[in-house]
Amino acid sequence: MENDTIDLTTVFALCVKKFLILLACAFFGLGIACGAYYAKSSKVDYSAQVKEYNEKVTDLKKECADLEKELSENKDLKAIVDRNISTINASDINEHTANSLSSYVDMSNSLKNDISKLETSLKTKQDELKALVYPTPARAFSAKYAVIGFLAGGFISVVVLLVVMIGANYVTSSSDAEERLKAPLIGALYADKGFLDVVARSMMRERTWKNDEDGIKWFKQNLNSSVLPDRAKVCLLYSGSDKKAVSVLNQASSILSEKGYKVSSVSDAFKNPDSNAAIENCDAVILLERQFKSKWSCVNAVVNTAARYGKKVCALILC
Repeated sequence: MENDTIDLTTVFALCVKKFLILLACAFFGLGIACGAYYAKSSKVDYSAQVKEYNEKVTDLKKECADLEKELSENKDLKAIVDRNISTINASDINEHTANSLSSYVDMSNSLKNDISKLETSLKTKQDELKALVYPTPARAFSAKYAVIGFLAGGFISVVVLLVVMIGANYVTSSSDAEERLKAPLIGALYADKGFLDVVARSMMRERTWKNDEDGIKWFKQNLNSSVLPDRAKVCLLYSGSDKKAVSVLNQASSILSEKGYKVSSVSDAFKNPDSNAAIENCDAVILLERQFKSKWSCVNAVVNTAARYGKKVCALILC
């Protein structure tokens, strides 16, 4: 039967599986790398903090020393000016001494203001120096980052791998189903037609229909091919018990009956004992399975049951 999307879909499915496995490994490696990075960076940060602390202490001590020196010089100069002022007697005041006295007084007041500003600046710098705190070593936390990175990366990688393994146990693409069952797809009568379902099928390059009639028409056209013997007794099996899929099973059974086939349809064939009799008395076995819901473990059990009666699955319907 003509199917021009099988190769592309198969490649896509394999790429997705390999990508998820690589993604799991990447998360694991990234977790370890982040842990190692933070472990290393914590040590580097601590060294940088110590260096910065020492530089600040050195700078502040130098500024304090410069201020103390300037303050001492100004105090000495003020003392000299004040002594000169005290040596001038009021009885000796004349035009020359009056000018000198005025200059000494102005200089003394200016020095007094400078000394006050220097004392304030010195106290501020001394307070800054006292407020400095020596950095706390961060090496004690480096192992924690490594362990957290290891555990986080491992957890995420396990989750991704579980998604891969769980996804691998469900019927997904038609090409994968055809490859596993060695049977052609003759029907795509979708039970789910929601937005996400349509997007998922489009991404997987599955057949999509504008309406249900197109899907039914395609199914009927395939029944005209040589997949099934004319007027054959057909055993239509669904491995699960989902209500939507059972509804499609009944629809497919009716279409097969209209085409002249004698149909025995059985749902929950994985557990239903009626499937054994239906398989034993049929000429052809058709599997109907639901995408993203049917489990391969159940499908394989039904296939193995058919094999015990010498029957092979000759066609596949997805819903």
